Amino acid sequence: MDGTRWRTDIGYGGAAIRLGSFDDEILAAVAYDKAALLLRGKGAPRLNFPLANYLDANGDIVRDRKIEDLLIEKGWDYMRVLLLNLHSTMQTSDLTLFMIHAQALTAQ
Repeated sequence: MDGTRWRTDIGYGGAAIRLGSFDDEILAAVAYDKAALLLRGKGAPRLNFPLANYLDANGDIVRDRKIEDLLIEKGWDYMRVLLLNLHSTMQTSDLTLFMIHAQALTAQ
């Protein structure tokens, strides 16, 4: 290893989000792809690797809590992002939990 670090940023909503600095260019590229899929859904342009690499057996995007937590830490409203990408990023369990939460709020 020569000490080279790979910095990854992604643009969203007119701002750049720093995803981190990585020892390996592949790890940096994967972090970008995962953030792009979370923010933009399956239609995310310019992924570094094939979309199929990030899908489970049902065709849903495999969630990465580390990327989700990073985006929340950076101040991005995760629930708003999920709702904007409802059909392309929410898995059935996410949608069920959201519906239960929404019902509980309206029942109060």
